[in-house]
Amino acid sequence: QGLPMPDAWTLRRVGATTVERVSLETARSSVPFPIELPTALPAGFGLASVELVDAGFGAGVTLYLRDEDADAGIGTIRLHLEAASALPPATSAAQSTVEVGGVQGRFTPDRSQLEWIDGGLYRSLDAPGLALEELLAIAISISGGGTDG
Repeated sequence: QGLPMPDAWTLRRVGATTVERVSLETARSSVPFPIELPTALPAGFGLASVELVDAGFGAGVTLYLRDEDADAGIGTIRLHLEAASALPPATSAAQSTVEVGGVQGRFTPDRSQLEWIDGGLYRSLDAPGLALEELLAIAISISGGGTDG
């Protein structure tokens, strides 16, 4: 049991964007979409923290998943969720189209990032130490992670 987290760590503002560290329960009650955790994580990984992100056009949620005992060389797995009907513009020339459980997604190898839209929900999953196949397994393990619903 540590000390309470300083306020400066729980709430940050950068320009028009606000990022607030909250509990999973608070995040679930603050956004109009479901927040489901992946079930196919590397051994030892679990939820480390949750952030509500508001850039002025609707709240999103970022989940940080880490090895609970040690850093296994994978680092942090980040899953960002927000309501959307299309992928954001591409930010890298080195991207490819991939199928994520029946829906079309996009993989950016330089960032080990997998993005897809399913049922009006944009999902971005990245982990510097994971290959595409591992990202796909995590993505598909999320409830609705590629089922178009």
